[in-house]
Amino acid sequence: MTIEIWFSGFALLISAIVAIYSYMQGRKSNELQEEQTDLQRRVVELEEKRETERKEEKIRANLRAEVDYRPTAAGRVAKKLRIVNEGQGAAKNIRIEIEGKSIEGCDFILKGNKSLDVLAAGNEFLLPMATSKDSPASWLTTLYWDDKTAKNQKFETTLTK
Repeated sequence: MTIEIWFSGFALLISAIVAIYSYMQGRKSNELQEEQTDLQRRVVELEEKRETERKEEKIRANLRAEVDYRPTAAGRVAKKLRIVNEGQGAAKNIRIEIEGKSIEGCDFILKGNKSLDVLAAGNEFLLPMATSKDSPASWLTTLYWDDKTAKNQKFETTLTK
């Protein structure tokens, strides 16, 4: 009878060890599954973010400023400030600053009665320039605009005459 008790006790001990091992493996499996779920959630969030960025790219304006040099019939070179929309969306409420001041205060860019309210995708806007030896050799040009993705977007560059 004592040997049966020993076998029973030993079987009970083995059963307890297996139960504890099974419990620990179950917890470990649950933790791994939670990590996997968290990783999948993050992947979905990244894909959603990329898709949103792709959609925004299709409606985003991308303005750029440069000096445009074109020969005239008289053999001279006409300089113009060229604003180009390289984006796929229209730019609205466009503001141009030269050296931190509104373009209206710039004496070598002739704005005249031209207004730049909207610049469609792929289009450009030209402003004649009247540079002289008294004009600065280079100047900071900043463009601000709104589009369907954001307000007060900004492009900044230093241009030279």
